[in-house]
Amino acid sequence: ARPFSFWGLDLGRDTPDKLEMKHTFEMRRDGRVHGLGLWFAAELAPGISLSSTPPNLAPSWQHGFLPLERPLALNKGERLDVSLSMSGNGGEWKWRCQPSADG
Repeated sequence: ARPFSFWGLDLGRDTPDKLEMKHTFEMRRDGRVHGLGLWFAAELAPGISLSSTPPNLAPSWQHGFLPLERPLALNKGERLDVSLSMSGNGGEWKWRCQPSADG
């Protein structure tokens, strides 16, 4: 599926206790979904950024991975509903992935 930006924050102003988001991904090919890949991009100052966005060959930070309990077999065009939440300090993550009821 195409990447999706779950959160955008201004850390100079935003200090959330919890971040929550839902998104539906459309599969671009047949395959098995084993989990969610995570990365980030940060603008430190105008024109100065830090990123682990693929296919960065020398990322500043490693990618994250949120595994599924069991892989999901999905076909091209099918949709996957994802809900993701994280505590404001990043210490607690919760995620759920399930095929969309509407296809």
